[in-house]
Amino acid sequence: EECEHFGLTPPPSDSIDQLDSQITEHEKMWALYEEYSSELKKLVQEDWVSFRGSLHQLEDLMISWSEKMRNEIKAQGEPTPMIVKIQKEIEKTQDVIPYLKYVRGEHLSNNHWVELY
Repeated sequence: EECEHFGLTPPPSDSIDQLDSQITEHEKMWALYEEYSSELKKLVQEDWVSFRGSLHQLEDLMISWSEKMRNEIKAQGEPTPMIVKIQKEIEKTQDVIPYLKYVRGEHLSNNHWVELY
């Protein structure tokens, strides 16, 4: 209707449908990242002195999300760019967790902890 008003030929409906499906796909990808990010943020908001005794929560979160990413890949057939991004963040965090267990003392302030994530 807008095209007719301006004297233009309307675009083919299949290209609009394709664009709509791409937008929906990207919304799903970003919703997945938002969910991951918000769960991680909940842990990071806790101060380091309190959290360092609960590193298992971070480990559990990474294991849970790693499994979730495997299930997403199975459901979609191949990993999306966002799944790859989340998997890389999970791997990076899992690589750091063993070293965090040895961080003791008050030298690691809340600012340092927040900067890690």
